Amino acid sequence: MYGHFCFDDLPLPRHRKIKRAAFFRDPVEWVGSYYYYNREKHPSHVSGDILSAVKDIGLSSGFRRFLGSVQAEELDFVGLQENYEGSLLLFEKMFGKTVPHRFKNSSPVSISKNGTYREHFFKEGILGDIENAMSENMAIYSRAVERHRFLMRANGLATN
Repeated sequence: MYGHFCFDDLPLPRHRKIKRAAFFRDPVEWVGSYYYYNREKHPSHVSGDILSAVKDIGLSSGFRRFLGSVQAEELDFVGLQENYEGSLLLFEKMFGKTVPHRFKNSSPVSISKNGTYREHFFKEGILGDIENAMSENMAIYSRAVERHRFLMRANGLATN
């Protein structure tokens, strides 16, 4: 599973202009990846524990900052990190272009090797606190998942 997706890697379709597109990642997984990556590689970017980092950096409204005024339901394409292969198939089906796999980054700290960040935070007893801190992103993610499922069905692809 890749940690992040870069739209610079997407080939532009010729027959349809992409107006609005986004790849989403479960907010708990996203914040875990962000925090542990930066704690190891860029310690000046994060200080204290993960909940402090969410508050200090403003990660609790990260998805809204990326989307601006666009709602998840309005996106022409929605990819999900948790359904990466299906998302790539959806992109190909919708736009007639395949997305090359390019691995660009790896986290020096990989809690997720032995499970997900969500599982890790549950074991640490802070999952509920993180979900609460990320509630705005969780709500947007939930709508993005529904949009992704709709697009998958509309394009004849199986949903998970």
